[in-house]
Amino acid sequence: MTPAETLHCDQAIFTSVRGPMGEGYRIIAASRGMRSDEKQAITRLSPSHEALCWQPAAGPDASLYAAAFYPLPTGRLCVAYSCYAGAEHTARGGHRVYTHNVVFDEQEFPRCGFNPFHVIRAMAVVGLTVPKLTPSAVLPEVLLPIKTDVAPRMDSFAKALDSPHRRYVLQLLFDERTIIVPVRDGWLESTELLLMGLPGPMRVKVSFGAGLRFSFGRCHRLHLFCDKKGAARSRMAGQPVEYLDPAVTLTDGSPTAWLTFVDSHWSRADCAVLARRTSRPFTDFSNAARERIGKLYIAINAVPLTASLELLSLAAKHIRARSADVDDEIRRELLAETQRTLLERLTNIHWCDAQPFWSRLVAFWRLTDAAFAQPLLEAGLRSLVREDPLATAEAAIDVVSHTPALIDRDRHEKLIDEVLNLMSADLPGNAAPDRLTRLCSRWQSIRPGHPALQKLLNRCSVAPTANSTSR
Repeated sequence: MTPAETLHCDQAIFTSVRGPMGEGYRIIAASRGMRSDEKQAITRLSPSHEALCWQPAAGPDASLYAAAFYPLPTGRLCVAYSCYAGAEHTARGGHRVYTHNVVFDEQEFPRCGFNPFHVIRAMAVVGLTVPKLTPSAVLPEVLLPIKTDVAPRMDSFAKALDSPHRRYVLQLLFDERTIIVPVRDGWLESTELLLMGLPGPMRVKVSFGAGLRFSFGRCHRLHLFCDKKGAARSRMAGQPVEYLDPAVTLTDGSPTAWLTFVDSHWSRADCAVLARRTSRPFTDFSNAARERIGKLYIAINAVPLTASLELLSLAAKHIRARSADVDDEIRRELLAETQRTLLERLTNIHWCDAQPFWSRLVAFWRLTDAAFAQPLLEAGLRSLVREDPLATAEAAIDVVSHTPALIDRDRHEKLIDEVLNLMSADLPGNAAPDRLTRLCSRWQSIRPGHPALQKLLNRCSVAPTANSTSR
């Protein structure tokens, strides 16, 4: 389990209470580090009366909340948690909306896994999601225990948006468009999963509101909420905002490599791996970089279904490649998955499958990367010697001569000894004497006086006598 990071935050509470300063929605408490222009932005962007997209009710809905994330004029970031907090105290009636805001420096965002919802979960841990209607006017700085190894659930997301719609939303975010997506429920999970489809550092520029009724006064790049009566849609005419109705069939275009890679994880409900892969500290997330990275991740996912010879070619290509940013990390992941898959296959391989592959593997070992190929050679030889000791001993000659410089020679010598010893122990009694004699002669020139070879040579010398006796 990943240890928690400690995030130092200022905080502010926005709600409606009676007090010396009057009544109505305002910031009723804040920490000393909050600046005046930050307070003004929070006041403008926080929800007030009837601004949440659902009505409070007993039962499952009682735990619903809304969330927002946006940059402040100072460059700091604000994460906001909104919920109901009892009855509205003014004459207009209804339910009081309560919002707890935490504010932190943008450079701290990577420590949050580039995910505002990790901040909200940490707020719950320290009790900031429980409304406080009579706080001290001056709040202390708050320390949030951020854990980044929590993945959202997929159930509501899969119901809310099908594959063409979620890819379309992601593309609009890449195009820096503003988009409204009405969903019946699951606005929080859906927002988090859409964010996980973006490269982590890019998310800092994607403000969102989840569970908040749409208002041009608090417009974000991404809005997900329940719009049962279509009230938001009626206000979109002539505005640079797109209203995407998930119920309307969407023609699926040609998705990019990045969109294809992300949607494959969404389709498999593989959120933890998706979050890990997209939340790396990318420095280049241009269209070209996303295409390159998307293709790498697609290749990783395809490794188990790729033929072994193609995997060797793939490994050779990426072992030689070098680049900046985190591409090398992803290439290492691709190479590790390729090696793991080949190792699994070679541990259970048969000679009929190994013969077309073996010479390529030995050449790879000599010319490309001995460290990558050495475990594969070892697994293959140990598996094959039990099936056909003679053929394996013949194949092993290829890995004794012209060995690469950068190998563990002691380990390699032990492997050769193991193959020869197993061959001498497991060789069937009906092995052809002439073939065996030729093999021993070749090995004698390489490993003169090896005990296993001496044992086989003795066997060859007695073979004719045994045959003449049988006659």
